[in-house]
Amino acid sequence: MYSVKNFKKDVDLIEIYNGLNLKATLCNFGAGMYSLYFNEDPMILELDTVENYMHSRGYFNKTLGSVAGRIPCIGSINNKPYNLDPVEEGKDFDLHGGGIKSLSFKPWKYEIKENDKEIRVIFKIKTKNLENGFIGRASIKVIYVFSKIKNDFKILFKAKALDDTLLNLSNHIYWSFARDLSLEQYKLKFNADRVALMRDDLLFFGVDDVPNYIDFRNARKIKGSNDFIRKNVSVGTIDNTFLFDSKIGKAILKSDKYELKMKTNYPAMNIYLDNSLSDAKFNNRSDYGLMRGIALEPQLFVLDHNQITFYKGDIYDYKIEYSLKLLEK
Repeated sequence: MYSVKNFKKDVDLIEIYNGLNLKATLCNFGAGMYSLYFNEDPMILELDTVENYMHSRGYFNKTLGSVAGRIPCIGSINNKPYNLDPVEEGKDFDLHGGGIKSLSFKPWKYEIKENDKEIRVIFKIKTKNLENGFIGRASIKVIYVFSKIKNDFKILFKAKALDDTLLNLSNHIYWSFARDLSLEQYKLKFNADRVALMRDDLLFFGVDDVPNYIDFRNARKIKGSNDFIRKNVSVGTIDNTFLFDSKIGKAILKSDKYELKMKTNYPAMNIYLDNSLSDAKFNNRSDYGLMRGIALEPQLFVLDHNQITFYKGDIYDYKIEYSLKLLEK
């Protein structure tokens, strides 16, 4: 079941109920998710107003693109040079496809399809040549699929390169279960044995084995990793890009009440733990504490320029699948 509410010109809210335990509100601005509830408990950070969802610089729960992550502003495709817009003055990298001018901050067209088994919301957009400095064009679809049979949903990322261009789509959902004030007791597990090495300017320069303090191949509490980084690493929070050790990436995030399982055919995943202490306000929590949400962002590996380069006619086809479960006491 679904319904559509107009918020303002070119901005709609799409309310989804799968008939079981999942309720979600999607928004075509940024092709994102404003809220997600399981058993009437919020599962993600929900900004206090739709207006703040639209314009917050934290990318809360939005599609990232056309290139997620940080990449150098200067580069080339097929000997065609490009010069991307920097994330801010004095920086030499682009972030998430152009910051507040990226696809996260644009209205997308959409259509909704429903049958006995699922509800699909299909967001569509076309990039423009030299938009935010990116050369080439692409036709992009981001499709949210909610099962009516299980408490599962997935996000499909599909695109076709209309010219030689760069693509790396992801989603910036911030997970935080059932109004928990901190994720310090949450456990995280995922199958990655390598991690990108990061310079002081936050750009990647290589790959190495995952160090112990962020090795999540066995389930471990987020707090221990976060405490080590805050004391010893200049970035101050978990903000790392990991490479999965197999063709399917799998992750489990668990509190004492809920478990999220995620799997993807993306080869890499950035993880960002929100320690920013920004003044963003949320409907499901009122504090500004540390570890208030965590973003699991499967994506292509931006250090490998070939992975994010798509030539005219190339097809982009990746997905992220999610399932939620209430844990038995």
